[in-house]
Amino acid sequence: MNFNKVSACLSVMAGGVLALSTAPAQAFNFTTGSSLGNCSALAGPFYSGASGQQISNFTTGSCTTADGFTLSANVGSLQSQIVNGVTGVGITSGSNDPVLAEINTGEELNLILPRTGVLQSLGLSFLYRPGVFSDRVYEVAAAVSDTNLTGTLRITSPTTAFWNVPGLGILDQVVNAVSGSNPDGGGWYDIANPFGNSSLSSLVLKPLPGSTTDNPYNPTNEWLNSFQNTDFSLVSAEVKSSSVPESVPEPGTLTGLTLVGGLLAAFRRRKTT
Repeated sequence: MNFNKVSACLSVMAGGVLALSTAPAQAFNFTTGSSLGNCSALAGPFYSGASGQQISNFTTGSCTTADGFTLSANVGSLQSQIVNGVTGVGITSGSNDPVLAEINTGEELNLILPRTGVLQSLGLSFLYRPGVFSDRVYEVAAAVSDTNLTGTLRITSPTTAFWNVPGLGILDQVVNAVSGSNPDGGGWYDIANPFGNSSLSSLVLKPLPGSTTDNPYNPTNEWLNSFQNTDFSLVSAEVKSSSVPESVPEPGTLTGLTLVGGLLAAFRRRKTT
């Protein structure tokens, strides 16, 4: 047998074995419409809401994206809306809900990841500052992991927010808006590696009382318990497996590499005899 051909073949085998140790990232995005699976019905058609936003006709208690993320509402139903070109999924908890298709006071959106892993990004939208769309506070969104880590995103300007995870020592990390917290923006912030290299399998998204710092729109905190407090929606998420570091082969991979190495050595000996 030709040694060069065997070497090439075994090299391909080795490359294939190594590739098994790294799983591809899984993601979804409602604004771009990518990998939505049976959640795609939330991406339209839409009707015009009272404030001019576009509200989805479709509602559901839960849905699963193409890559296996499961979204569910703790009350009411999931519903989406488009504001200034940004599509986000929130919750509508009934006919008396003052804020449709956003996660408002008393509402929680549960996000179950397709597998335990490192969250590479988390996209949240419709987060504004005082004076925009009747908001009275600098809105604050919370993401609570199944590992008891709590991250908060607090709007600080028309185009920036602070991301904090005290349990990981992440404090006042600046996140720049993808679409600004302006009257002509979607208040969309994409948080990269929100929980660092920590592994998690689910998140609960919920609003927190807004910040009143330097806020003439809420001088006596009178709006902290009203619908004009924090409300927001989910745009996107991306996760990668963290069960095995990408640079360290799995046990099965090591076995395969040992076999490949042994075969190469055997062919070398055969060629020299």
